[in-house]
This record gives sequence, structure tokens and C-alpha cells, in this order.
Amino acid sequence: TFTPQNVSDTLVAAKRLVSLMSENGKLGNALSILKNEMIGSFCFTFVSDDNAVYAARDPKGFRPLVIGFRKDINTYIVASESSALAAVGAQLIRDVKPGELIKISNAGLESEIFSEEKNSAHCSFEFTYFAHPSSIMEGSNIYTVRKKIGQYLARKFPIEDADIVIPVPDSARPAALGYAQELGIPFEEGLLKDRYSRKGPLRSFIEPHQSDRVEINRWIIPITPVIDGKHVVVVDDSLVRGTSSKAIIKALRRAGAKKISMVITFPPIRFPCYAGIDFPSKEELVTFFDDNKDYSEETMIEKVRQTIGADFLGYNDVKNLADAVGIDVNSMCFTCSTGDYSPLGIKPVFKSRAEIKGE
Repeated sequence: TFTPQNVSDTLVAAKRLVSLMSENGKLGNALSILKNEMIGSFCFTFVSDDNAVYAARDPKGFRPLVIGFRKDINTYIVASESSALAAVGAQLIRDVKPGELIKISNAGLESEIFSEEKNSAHCSFEFTYFAHPSSIMEGSNIYTVRKKIGQYLARKFPIEDADIVIPVPDSARPAALGYAQELGIPFEEGLLKDRYSRKGPLRSFIEPHQSDRVEINRWIIPITPVIDGKHVVVVDDSLVRGTSSKAIIKALRRAGAKKISMVITFPPIRFPCYAGIDFPSKEELVTFFDDNKDYSEETMIEKVRQTIGADFLGYNDVKNLADAVGIDVNSMCFTCSTGDYSPLGIKPVFKSRAEIKGE
């Protein structure tokens, strides 16, 4: 029985999958039907009554899913990304392909394709923010990719009169290093998270409440001797709600920064994500303005710059990011930046977070 207390998208999908399996007999057939009934991204793992493990990745490959093997215990392992395999002493074999169903049993590893799509839609946010730097994703190491993104960003925005380049900890660190090395500007750790605070290690934009996001950013602390009197280039992985950026720029001003230029590894986020990232409404984005006008990108960026208080703001663009990642732009999802929801097959009616929750 579904009640408000026990309903989740996973539970609904699981119950529907069981129903389809009873009608169609095979899990692959059931998945090929279910994927047409769902909007969004998914990676499923199941344990069957005969102790087999199944894993399936959605046909667009929005989210990563990998297969590993631990030789000493002769065991296959499925994980969301390869860093988890390394943590348990397993070796990465390969990515689960988009639309692939894997079965792991005493008989070994079996595979079938339950759905084929012409183009993938790998989430671009994974490469700049979500994935662990040590992970291998779609054949590339995330740390190396992020460093390359920084190098490409430096070519797009060569701020050569800067004194230092600093990252916003932690996921922007490789990109900041790449940016600094490309232009020959000193790389410094000018901001550090307070590991002793309860919320210091957390990521702010994931927190659903503004008060929690503000609390996290209170514990990103500038190192004044590094910052004082300098033109600082701040590299960040993304600019979603602007909470972090405003707090960081204020802190850098207090630390004596002479000038603050901020460059963002991800393009402007202007649209809600319906594929697994928690910004489901336009109104919570820093690129949304109360007058609801459709500004040009140049004007929008200037308004965001004024909002966060930087002296300069530069965003990456879709093609530059895809080129740095090394995946064709048509095989990546940039819906949150472009507003093109064709990878999801929908034309959404935008709602506020309160409307989505039925409040």
C-alpha cells in the first residue's frame, strides 16, 4: 500500500518492475517497457531469489555505473563509480553501458542490452562536481579531466594580471591548478574548509534549506596572508544558487583581496534539473530574477556578477566543457544550462519548489 510516508520513486519503480516481470517473464523485457514509463535517470541494482545480482543503467547513461572484480575472492562488484571499487580492493573492468542489464551469479557475468539509444546523455555535472577525483568515468580519470577543464577555461579567460589562483574547496581544486599552470600564475590554497565544524566538510548546494547552506559556507575560511593585497582568481566548479559565491567573496574582501575575479568551470545554470540534481525550480537559481525578463547571456552574467559581488565573472560554455571532457557535446546532458529537455523526452511546465511539493 502506498502512503505519503512510504512512497519513493525507487519503491514505485520496483513495484512496477515486479508487475511487468510477472506479465513479460524476463527482467530485460520489463526494463525495456519501464524505461518508457519513467522520466529521468536511473541506475538499478537488484538481488533475486536465487542470489543473483542484477544491475541496469538507463538508456541515456545519465548517471555512471561500473563493474569491478576482486580477484582474491573471485567476485564481481557493481558500484556507482570506480572510486568505490578501489576502496574495497577491486579493479575496474568497465562502465556498464547505457541501456545494459548485467547479471552476476555463480555462473559468472552475463549481459544484455534492454534498450539502445542513438545518443547518450552523460550528466556534465558529474565531470565538474559530483564524481570523485580518483574515479574513471567513460574512460577518463576525473582529476585529469577537471585539470584539463581548468586549462581550457584559462584559454577562454586569460586573466594574466592576477597575482594568484585559488580554488573553492574541494572539487574545484584540480581545475584551479590547471588554470594556474596554463597561465603561469601561482596556485595557492587561499580558502580552507574547517574540518572541525559539524558542517564544514559538506557541500552547500545539496542542502535543501537556505539556512543550512549559509551555515556550511560560514566554515570556508580565507587564509589572510595569502589573500591580502592580491588580485585573486577564484575558480569554482559551478554557480547554482549563489549562496557560496556571495559568502566567499565577502570573506575574501575581509581578508584584504585587492580584486576578485571568479571563473566557473560549468556553464550558467538557468533551468531546473529533472534527472537527479536538486534544483527543481528556476526561482532558486542565481540566474533567475524577480522581473522574469528573458535577458541575454551577457546581461544575465553581469547581473549575477553584481549579485555575488565579484569584480569579474566568467562562465565556461557548453562546447568548451565538452571538448575538455573529451566527449561529444551531443552525448552529454546540458539541459540545466541550455533548457533543451530532449534527452529526457519532455517539455516541462516549470513550477516552484512549493508547487512541486504540493504546498
